[in-house]
Amino acid sequence: MRIAVIILFLLSSVANVHSQGVPRFLWSPVVRPYEFVPNPDSNSSKQRGFDSNSNKQKTHTLGTPYLVTEFGSVTVGGKKVTTTDTFWVYPYTSNDRVGLSAKKAFVIESMIMNRSYIDPDTNKHVFLKDIPNQHSSNSGVREYNPLDKVLFAEMYGNYFIKPSVNQTNQDDAGLNVVDSAFGSPLDASNLVSTRNIEEVMLLGDYKAKIRLINRMPHLSETYLYLNIKGQLVQ
Repeated sequence: MRIAVIILFLLSSVANVHSQGVPRFLWSPVVRPYEFVPNPDSNSSKQRGFDSNSNKQKTHTLGTPYLVTEFGSVTVGGKKVTTTDTFWVYPYTSNDRVGLSAKKAFVIESMIMNRSYIDPDTNKHVFLKDIPNQHSSNSGVREYNPLDKVLFAEMYGNYFIKPSVNQTNQDDAGLNVVDSAFGSPLDASNLVSTRNIEEVMLLGDYKAKIRLINRMPHLSETYLYLNIKGQLVQ
């Protein structure tokens, strides 16, 4: 009799667990961290060796900065004059970032610029140093181009930029680094580790998404990078 009761208890426990269901995104997230092993399998997309560049703290690599010249205009003494504005641009590439444009480099423009022009009244050269950059409109991750599909996408990596940061930069700040709403994708506080299960869960169930894409032709591959807030991991 005692054995029968135990068996019934175990069966009821299993049935209870089964009825609750186990959310599959807990063990099958859209993005997965790399597994560092002594001898990685070359056929495995998630395995990396201990000496891999992935096993580093540095999230971005700075390229060669370059100087940009833009022409503008100001009104001096009621007269409109042409200005020559110069500022630095800093190109960055991501190291092991997940996202739709993770393989694309992005730029951070200088917040300040130098301006020069000829005063129409004195005919003298005027030079203004370190004034706010009035030409910044390309800083950070550009808005995703649907024509790219997943050409520049990366599924596996160590981190991704908060989708809310990119959306704010693109919509509210207009990719203007001088705008107070702009959030730098270089700032660690704006990055999310793929080991952060709470954030990864927002991306939903990878396998379920694949099934939906197969059954609904209007869904593109970008659906995999869409979180429950309707924001893309770019």
